[in-house]
This record gives sequence, C-alpha cells and structure tokens, in this order.
Amino acid sequence: MNLAKKIIPILILVVFLNQSAKAQDTLFTKFVNSVYNEVVDTNSTYYYLLNIGKNPQFDTYDLIDLKAIIDNSKNETRDIPFQDFIDLIKADTTKVNWCKLNLEKAKCVDKDHGPKYSYMLRVLNYIPYNSKDSIILDLENKGIIPVLLKPGMSKKQMKAQEKLALAKYQSKPIDEKQFYSFSKPIFSKNNKYVLIELNKSESGCLFIFKFSAGKWKRLLEFRCWKA
Repeated sequence: MNLAKKIIPILILVVFLNQSAKAQDTLFTKFVNSVYNEVVDTNSTYYYLLNIGKNPQFDTYDLIDLKAIIDNSKNETRDIPFQDFIDLIKADTTKVNWCKLNLEKAKCVDKDHGPKYSYMLRVLNYIPYNSKDSIILDLENKGIIPVLLKPGMSKKQMKAQEKLALAKYQSKPIDEKQFYSFSKPIFSKNNKYVLIELNKSESGCLFIFKFSAGKWKRLLEFRCWKA
C-alpha cells in the first residue's frame, strides 16, 4: 500500500507534464503557422527551417532600446509586457525542436542539410563546354554554378557565359535558396503577446505580436539586421 501511495503522485506528475508539453506544442504550432509568412515568401511551396529554436538573443542595449520604444509609445505598443519577456527568458532556457511540430510548409533540417543553393554566396566553377551532364548536375546539386567554356574564348565571351550561368542559377526556385531560423516563441504570462526572432538568409528581426480579434497581429519589430 505504501508503494502504491508513492507511485500514484509520480504518475499524476508524469501525466501533468506530458499534457503541459502537448499544450505548449499546440500553442507554438498554431502561432508559427499564423506568422511565418512575415518572412517566408508567400509564393513558396515549402521552406527550409533550422530544426532547433533557442530563446531570442539580445544584449543590454537591445533591452534599453526596447523599453524606450514601449515607454514612449502612444498606441497599443505601450501595453507590451516588457518584464514578462525578460523574466520568462531567464526562467526557461529550454529549446524547441521544430521537427516535432506540424508546421505548414516547413522542411525541418539541421544546419548541414539546408537548401542546395545559397541566396548570398555565388561559387563559380569553370569547366569544359563538352562536360558530361552528370558532372554539371553534380556541381549544381552542391550549390556550385558551372560555367561552360570553349577553348580560345575571349574575356568578353567568358563574361557572357558567366552571365548565362548566373541567370540559370537565379531561375532556381526561391525555396531552394533561402534558409530560415526561428527562435523559440516567448509568450507573455497571459498568452496575449509573443516575442520571437524570425530570420532568413540575408535578414531578420525580433518581432512582438499581439493576439487580437482572433488572430496574431504584428505590433512591433526591432533589432533588425540585413546582410
């Protein structure tokens, strides 16, 4: 009987923690599916998402700037629960594995298995004009741009071939050139506000959203960067 008395509270705790985790997963899934189009091209059929989401990253100066924005605001931005975000980030340093959630259009991958092509980097490889298709395809699958050259080409002709190769590269679908990373969303204590960092290959911002009239509304973006 004593053993049973010890086991029952443990089982109750396990069930409670499991239900809490499922509730959080549902909350995160619904939220991200509502806001990912803030950075993902609406014409994309899918997008590559880095599998792990950590807490949003910012320093003391970012916090000072954010607090000043909130304090000096004359609209609903003034109601952002600034201290909630600070307290919750300090209290919970766990990560979210996006691969375990049912995110619309997301291809969840680690950093070594992202898109074939780079949005920012252009790597050219000059190869003979009569190279086998298999060699060309192998280079393209590695994100390298093959430039086909004939013997005796002038510099002007070589530049023209480079231009053709780059144009072909640019025609690749945006889905295979962009890589996204989302931080773990930080919900305010009343679940009406969320702080999240949304990044893509060449840019990103910290966003604050508010749940209003049945949907998530972008309230503020700050500490933006662009390559």
